[in-house]
Amino acid sequence: MNSLIVILCMMVLISCKKTEVPEQGYFNPIPIDTVKITPVTLEKYDYLATNADELISALDKAKPGEVVFIDKNAQIDLSNSNTISLRRGVKLYSSRGVDESLGGLVYSNNPNKTMFSIIGDNVRISGVRIQGPHGSTTNINPDYYVGIQVTAELALIDNCEIFGWPYAAVKFRNTHSGHISACYLHHNQNNGLGYGVVLERGYALIDYNYFDYNRHAIAGDGRAGTSYDAAYNTILSHGTAHSFDMHGSEGDNQGIGGTAININNNTFYMRNFKAITIRATPEKELIIKDNRFVHPNEQSAISILSSGNFGSEMISDNTFNIPPKEIIIQLHTEVNN
Repeated sequence: MNSLIVILCMMVLISCKKTEVPEQGYFNPIPIDTVKITPVTLEKYDYLATNADELISALDKAKPGEVVFIDKNAQIDLSNSNTISLRRGVKLYSSRGVDESLGGLVYSNNPNKTMFSIIGDNVRISGVRIQGPHGSTTNINPDYYVGIQVTAELALIDNCEIFGWPYAAVKFRNTHSGHISACYLHHNQNNGLGYGVVLERGYALIDYNYFDYNRHAIAGDGRAGTSYDAAYNTILSHGTAHSFDMHGSEGDNQGIGGTAININNNTFYMRNFKAITIRATPEKELIIKDNRFVHPNEQSAISILSSGNFGSEMISDNTFNIPPKEIIIQLHTEVNN
């Protein structure tokens, strides 16, 4: 892979060469080596949404390939709305990062509801700010509500800011081809939950994102089919547990640790906890290579709990003891809940 300079919170050319896939069903089936994503630069759309009624109506009417554009100055309260479904081929855009625009904001004060549910293939959400009801570590609700839940194929979530979700900013469930790229995922840190991205029998390519103030930046449930490629992400210095995670399907050191995990070319600035904890042995493969850690050594940065000899393992070419760095993420604002 060729490294790229990522402009904070703004989409630029993205190049990510995919891992050789040992078994197609567990990995992103997009048959390309280079993924190129550009931000939405023109306010060209089929529907314009400036309030909740317009947004809900537009997403209900939109056909495959049509664009619903959230006005760049909109602050849309969805607290009293039901979960909004995005069907096949629909595009939900705003203008985050274009000509210094913050992008349209959608928010909810309701902790008992998922905001968006991607139920059709080939949906894209780009340039939108998605604010949840609770950004602290206090456990306010045990239920599993998220900013965006994905249960369809070929979903792309890019150049978004997603924050304040007690369970998770984004959840991939029973998918094989998710992609989340160049997003800012933060303040998803409810005690016992709190994920930037969580996978439940799902796969996602997770690249070029910034993570901060999450309990886990990335987590998987450990069951067969749960896999992820995490590449070129930056994990900032705040967090309440280790950054990248995979559960054991039957508990720590028990069952399998998902199917395949490839963690490469990420930078970890959060030193208070491990950077990576894999709680059981993956079925197919575990790759941890070419990452950069603020931790002094591999032992302090990486924890791998074994539950058997199931697949291949490669841990190599990682760099430790990099200097701490404070990064200010631009284009961030929110409403008071």
